[in-house]
Amino acid sequence: MRDGPDFNSTILIVTAQLDHGGLETRLRGELCNLRARGARIILATGADETVLESIGIVVDRAYCDLPFRRALNVSLLKQLVAQLAGIIESEEVDEIWGHPFVSIFPAMLAGELKGCARRLVLHGPVSLSDQEYGVFWNLVLRQFMLPHAEQIISVSRETDALAHEASFAPLRHSLIMENGIDTAVYRPTRLHQPVRRRILVVSRLDRPRIRAIMPLLKLLQPFQGWSIDFAGDGVALARLKRAVRLYGYSPERVRYLGVRHDIAQLQGEYDVIAANGRAFLEGASANKFCVLIGPEAPPFLVRKADFEELRRANYSGRGISVSRRDLSHDFKNIDTLDPEDFMLRDMVLEYADERRIANGLQPLKTYSSETPICKLADYLLRDVDFPDVAVSRHPKVLRRLRGLPWSAEASLAFQDYYIDFLEASRKELNDKLWKAQNALAKAVEASQ
Repeated sequence: MRDGPDFNSTILIVTAQLDHGGLETRLRGELCNLRARGARIILATGADETVLESIGIVVDRAYCDLPFRRALNVSLLKQLVAQLAGIIESEEVDEIWGHPFVSIFPAMLAGELKGCARRLVLHGPVSLSDQEYGVFWNLVLRQFMLPHAEQIISVSRETDALAHEASFAPLRHSLIMENGIDTAVYRPTRLHQPVRRRILVVSRLDRPRIRAIMPLLKLLQPFQGWSIDFAGDGVALARLKRAVRLYGYSPERVRYLGVRHDIAQLQGEYDVIAANGRAFLEGASANKFCVLIGPEAPPFLVRKADFEELRRANYSGRGISVSRRDLSHDFKNIDTLDPEDFMLRDMVLEYADERRIANGLQPLKTYSSETPICKLADYLLRDVDFPDVAVSRHPKVLRRLRGLPWSAEASLAFQDYYIDFLEASRKELNDKLWKAQNALAKAVEASQ
């Protein structure tokens, strides 16, 4: 079934990574909707083809194993821009979407060079932080990428507000496309009475999410009748298992289920789901008791009255005013709680239905004839000596970029970065000279 305006265009999606998580399930749903509306989808990614198959992403053509690296050197940046520009030309691409993190820059530059309309997609506050880009690339993002993309897509009101605040110039056009799920797949299942005392945690198991899970582990441990299962995998799985042992859980109370592609069916075996983001919405759509676990909020059992506040920060729990609610009290009294206060499917249908959200997306038909980042492309992609040096640490590139039309605030920040770079370079050179002189003195002394 086709919804929303027709997309009789070819779209190039550029993302450095694909894994098993919220980004990938969101992308899968968006692309399914766009293809149903007539779009031809091309994917350029650093992931290999087997990953696409395992997470169920279907596109018209995929270019896999592109050499995205966090430390972009001049040579690699030129290679990526040339590859993407070649795809734009050969596939007759109408618009290009750049996803965080490092993939944003070659995607936006290739779109600029080929006159292709550009959407820049922000997945949350971390999509705007120095933490992921480093100071140099974050300045480039805020000065040249955010203000000059034809559209910025933010996953939440929180992220949209941060994008407007971070950009050194007004955004051309911004759109909030909140997270949503396929409510036809995640359907309500019957709650048991008494409530089953086994919690399903659905989460990627990386370090930030393990930190979010720890308070739940600690709180649940004294409730000997309760058990906990983990659906997910990640680099911090061993850390999670170590924490489970340290908290004194017996083996029968904890199960590790790995990555599951049948969450909609698996949820039927549980009455309580613990998650955040899209996984939270999946449990909410099934009318489960949902425990919100997020890196920046203590876990709590979500009531209908909480839903609107959770929406603002993409169901992460950031800034939520109810985060001090006593979850242990709710667990002790869960059989006497009124289920109607916790059944969230109606809220999901109204605010987080994937198809309804995607229907708000309109085709991008125009590329600005003004090319305000053309000098950036020229300066970054021009031949230099030592092309294997990182762009952010290349003296010649940085000297060139001083001539760009930075805003006053950005200019001050870039000059600070440049001065710090010069001082660090001078110290590194002095250290090398001192070591060389010391080695020479020792050699002379040894020869005497």
